Amino acid sequence: FLSPSHTAITEAKTMKIIYSSNTLYESLGHKPSEPIGEPSTSYLEKAMSKEMLKAYVSFLDNITDKNVQDTYKMEVRLKDVNGNTRWFEWSCMPYEWSDNSIASVIHFVQEVTYLKSTQVELENQYKLLNNITAISPFHTFLSEANTHKLIYNTGTFLKSLGYGSLEEFPGEEPFQIIRKIMPPEEFTVLFETINKCSNQKTNDTVAIDTKIYDSNGMVRWFKWSIKPFERTPDGNVKSIIHFLNEFTELKENQLKLQMINTELEEFSYVSSHDLQQPLNTLQSSLKVLMNELKEVEDESIVKNCLNIMSKTTTSMKQNIKSILDYSKVKSDISFQKVDLNEVLKTVMRNLASIIDESKTEIICKDALPFIKGDSHLISLVFQNLISNAIKFQSTGNQAKIVISHERSSIHEIIHFTDNGIGISKLQQSRIFTLFQRLHETEEYEGSGIGLAHANKIMRIHTGKIEVNSTLGEGSTFSCHFIRGVS
Repeated sequence: FLSPSHTAITEAKTMKIIYSSNTLYESLGHKPSEPIGEPSTSYLEKAMSKEMLKAYVSFLDNITDKNVQDTYKMEVRLKDVNGNTRWFEWSCMPYEWSDNSIASVIHFVQEVTYLKSTQVELENQYKLLNNITAISPFHTFLSEANTHKLIYNTGTFLKSLGYGSLEEFPGEEPFQIIRKIMPPEEFTVLFETINKCSNQKTNDTVAIDTKIYDSNGMVRWFKWSIKPFERTPDGNVKSIIHFLNEFTELKENQLKLQMINTELEEFSYVSSHDLQQPLNTLQSSLKVLMNELKEVEDESIVKNCLNIMSKTTTSMKQNIKSILDYSKVKSDISFQKVDLNEVLKTVMRNLASIIDESKTEIICKDALPFIKGDSHLISLVFQNLISNAIKFQSTGNQAKIVISHERSSIHEIIHFTDNGIGISKLQQSRIFTLFQRLHETEEYEGSGIGLAHANKIMRIHTGKIEVNSTLGEGSTFSCHFIRGVS
């Protein structure tokens, strides 16, 4: 009565029921119960399909034909009174013998519907996983934290390199194989990273770029991401999941771009240096010439010609220096937490002489925030904006600069508002382009590269610089820095 199995005994040849626990048929909702003396097939045909009933009869015949004391099992599908399919494990073995042949068979029938449905669900999930694996750009595997043995593997990584599958490396652990196809220094970094991940308390993902040789000896680049997957009850990492994503083409393009940038930097430096040498010679010659022509009665020659030549060479030298400074600003800078209040103090000290000389009034209305960036480059932006505000003033006008802070949902915005000559709407789109001067050098000195320099620095900081100005009334330059540093 307490057994989870439905039990019956039948004659070996006729399949007539000798004994029944009277539970199987009732569990399906059918009545009456299994009748004693009737063949077991007579009541099962109501619950079994013809194909299943045929298989069941063949199963029982096989037991009596073998005439061996052993247990035999099969899975059967039965329909309950509502037409729902139920799964059962049907176990049979010889029960009584007569004249050395099997006289009766005992049956144990246990329902496995839930187990079967779970098995089917797992099979479907496994098929889904295989389909996802087939189209995923990631090579994925799971390894034990301590032994590094594989628990799960999509089997795509080695194949993508032309090496075939793990089965083609009998007796070798996966990481022994990887050691052979990876530069030693790369493998050392990889293993240190895996061990670090095995000991970390958080579930953060750690990613490194790795070089691996394919079967043709070509270097392939992979982003190797590692993350704790399972933990023991006491919190130790039990297993680690690995994701490998190839980015060989992107890496090769990055390396080419780095090489081109290096060549351009060298070209810019050499060109600037070589261009300044003849200008230095020309300036020295002009000084000698001007000294020799002091006694010339027609001073207009000295004033108009030689002075123009001297100013031109000085301007050219300044332009070349500005180009050199512009080219030196690189995008691969390690950013740190920067206090913009300290940056502003440094700029004010650097410009102290021209601020005092011009009697410029500078007001900082708000405390400035911390941002993530390079303090030296940001100081160049601030210095350019303040010096421009002082320089571009109407004759006799005393410069006034108001610095304020505004916070948007994604930006920390620093405004520099001045009372200078302003910029017309038509010209505002030009001022951040190289050498786009809006005024003659006789009016206002400069190379026309300062705002382009500032714009480049803001782009490196993933930010932007904007201007809002009215001609004759002043300008507001706004520097937008990405938020995220408290």
